[in-house]
Amino acid sequence: MKPQAPIHSAMQLLRQKYRKRLFDVAKDMGMSAANLSNIESGRQKPPSDFIERAALAMPLKVGDKRSLKEALARAQVRFSLADMAPDKRERVAVLFSKIQSASEKGLSRFEEMLADYDINSLDLSLSNIGSHRHPLAAPMSFREINKEAEKVRERLSCPATDRINIVDLLEFDLDKVLPGATFSIREKEEMEGVSAAAVPCLQHIFLREDIYNRAAAGARGSAFIIAHELGHLLLHDAISTIPAENADNYQRYYDPEWQATKFAQCLLVPASGLSLHDDQVSVMRRYRVSEDVARFQLKDCRSRQLIS
Repeated sequence: MKPQAPIHSAMQLLRQKYRKRLFDVAKDMGMSAANLSNIESGRQKPPSDFIERAALAMPLKVGDKRSLKEALARAQVRFSLADMAPDKRERVAVLFSKIQSASEKGLSRFEEMLADYDINSLDLSLSNIGSHRHPLAAPMSFREINKEAEKVRERLSCPATDRINIVDLLEFDLDKVLPGATFSIREKEEMEGVSAAAVPCLQHIFLREDIYNRAAAGARGSAFIIAHELGHLLLHDAISTIPAENADNYQRYYDPEWQATKFAQCLLVPASGLSLHDDQVSVMRRYRVSEDVARFQLKDCRSRQLIS
C-alpha cells in the first residue's frame, strides 16, 4: 500500500503538477509565504477555508481536494513539545515532516545514522547554524567545485548556455538535485539575523521570507544566496568535518563558505558556457547575475584557463 503524503508533500506535488511556486500560491491564497510554509510543515494550524483558498490558487480537481483534505487531517496530529527549547522544536518539526514521508529504506538509513552519531555534539540553533560552526571542511579546488555544479546542470538537463532559475529549482527540481532535500520559509524575526541557513544533516534549507520573496521576484542577490545554501547541502556533511586546530592559518580551499560561494558562481554561470569573447556585461545579461558574480566568475575561470 502506498504511504499517504503529508501536507508538505501533498502541496508540493500539487504545485509541481500545476507548476505553481509557493510564492505565487501563498499570494493567491491571501497569506504570506512564511504562513503557508508553516502550515505545510505542521507548525501552524491552517485556516478553516484552506482548501477553498488553495482552489483559488490552483485549478484543483476533486481528487486533488480529497488528497489535500486527508493530508490536512494528518497534519493536525499533535504531541507535546512544551518543555523543549524553541530552536530544538524547529528541528523536530523538520525531522517529523521527513519521517512522515520516508520510505522503509529511508527510515533504516536514518536509524543507522542516529546509531553512529552523537546528536549532543551538534548545536542546532539557527544563529549558530548561520555562523562558522564547523571552521573547516574537506578541501576542494575551484575545478572540483565547478564539476559538482556541472553535475547539477546535467541532472536538470540544463545547457551551460541557459540561465538557471534558482527558485524554480528549489520549488520543482530539488529532488532531482538531492533526493529527500526540502526547504521552508521563516519570518524575519525567527531567523535571528540569519538570511538563510542550510542544515546538511537534515537536508534542509531555511530561508528568511524577505530573501525568498525577493528571489521569487527576480532579485539577483537573493537568488545567489539560495544557490550558496544549496552548495552547503551538496558539498558539506555537518556530521564529518575536519577539526580546526589552527583556524587562523588554514587555506581557503578548506573554508565551507568559500566553497559554497564558488559553487553558487559555477552553478549560475557555468565555466563551459563562457567564451573568450565574453565580458562582464554579456555574462550579466545572459545569466541574469549581479555585477560581482559576473566579474569574479570570469576572473576565476580565466585564471584557471577554463574558458575556451
